[in-house]
Amino acid sequence: MKYAYPCDMTPDVEEGYGFVVTFPDIPPAITGGDTWEESLFLANDAIIAALGIYIHRERDIPAPSRLQDGQVLITVPPPSGRETGFVLRHARARRVQIRLGGCAGNERVRRRGPD
Repeated sequence: MKYAYPCDMTPDVEEGYGFVVTFPDIPPAITGGDTWEESLFLANDAIIAALGIYIHRERDIPAPSRLQDGQVLITVPPPSGRETGFVLRHARARRVQIRLGGCAGNERVRRRGPD
């Protein structure tokens, strides 16, 4: 299963340059960058981290809304077989139902080290 969430990329008027990226469906996912390209790259990290928080807190993953004019679609990578197995074992052990579409966020955050 693949998830793709629309985001709004607006000029950062506070800084006077760059972009602020927000996700209407996932309010905790907020980021920004100095350039369009950097903002897109950081948007991917922000949505994955936010989905990981939803999973960690055992919250339902919101369904993506339809792409609106002016929005950009950010695709969340699907989990690998190893990641899926880890999440299923974890879910069974805690007797929690987890939607597999959001698992990539949990695993990506877990593996990521300091920048």
